[in-house]
Amino acid sequence: MNGPTHPDPHRWEEVARWLYHASDDLGVVDAILTQSSPSLFGAALHCQQAAEKMSKAVLIAFGIRPPRIHDVDRLGELVEGVHPEIGAEIQKLSALTAWYAAARYPDVAPDALPSLEDIRAALAKLRALHQRINSLAPQAR
Repeated sequence: MNGPTHPDPHRWEEVARWLYHASDDLGVVDAILTQSSPSLFGAALHCQQAAEKMSKAVLIAFGIRPPRIHDVDRLGELVEGVHPEIGAEIQKLSALTAWYAAARYPDVAPDALPSLEDIRAALAKLRALHQRINSLAPQAR
């Protein structure tokens, strides 16, 4: 592991803002999934955005300025340098990068778009990841 071994408590306010936005993305996915004809494009996009924001929150927690990229696998690799377990969890979500591209660009192969079941499975993993990252918060003294 490179750098500090524990999150910097002085950065947690900024981390909490990133996690709040990630939570908002997860709420949007929930709302989309309640529709009679859910938008797979919208749900896929917000799943990826949640993973990206959570990854960047972890980097910030450990004093690393996150790069302005959307590649979940690459972000997971960076997180792995400061928190191997969370980095590995993020890398397991690397398919979200293709979902993001399929949701944003009509010329991307339609097979990159996930199924409703794929989105539900990813949402469960993202919620668990969000909870795991929140557990890094410094305890009040």
